[in-house]
Amino acid sequence: MDILPHLHSYIEWLFFRIYYLFLETNQKKLTNFLIEVNPNNVMEENKANVRKYLPGDRSAVLELLQLNTPIFFSPAESKDLEYYLDHEIESYFVLEINGVVTGSGGINYSEDKKTGIISWDMIHPFYHGKGLGSILLKHRLKLLQTTPLVEKIRVRTSQHTFHFYEKSGFVVLNKVPDYWADGFDMIEMEYKGITHE
Repeated sequence: MDILPHLHSYIEWLFFRIYYLFLETNQKKLTNFLIEVNPNNVMEENKANVRKYLPGDRSAVLELLQLNTPIFFSPAESKDLEYYLDHEIESYFVLEINGVVTGSGGINYSEDKKTGIISWDMIHPFYHGKGLGSILLKHRLKLLQTTPLVEKIRVRTSQHTFHFYEKSGFVVLNKVPDYWADGFDMIEMEYKGITHE
C-alpha cells in the first residue's frame, strides 16, 4: 500500500491546523496592537464605508481571501475568486475603514433575475466579530429588497460560516458534503426576512 499520498494529506492537514491555532491564539493580540498603533482603526459603524468594487481593488480582495484561508476557504478557491472578479461580477462591493479595504462581498442573480445570490463574503481576520460582516450583508439585503424582480435571497456558504447567516435571518435549505473542496461542505440558505420594503 502506498502511504505517501496519505502522509502528504496528513502533513497538509497538520500544517493548516497549526496555522489555524496560531491565528486563533494571536488574533486578539494583533488586533490590539493595530489599535494601539492607529487608534482610528477602532471599529465604529459610522466609520465603515461600503462602496462599489473597482478594478483597482482586485489585489486587496484577493489578499482578503488569502488571509481567510484555510480556515474559511480552501486554497483551491483562489482561482475561482480570480475568475469571478474578472468575468462573473454583477454587483460587488468593498467595505473600507479609514480608506482601507477590510471586507468585500457581492450579489449575483439567477437567470430569471428572481433570486438574488449573496456571494464571496470576506472580512479581514483582524476585524472578525466587530460587526463589519453584518454591515456589508445589510447593505446588500437592502439593495435586493428594493429590486422589484427579486422574490428570493439566497446564499451558498460552508459549515464554517453558516451560523452567521442564520443569525441574520437565513435558514438552511440544503447541504452537500465536500462541495467546495475536501472538508468544505456547501450549505445553501434562504433569507426569511422581508423580501420587499
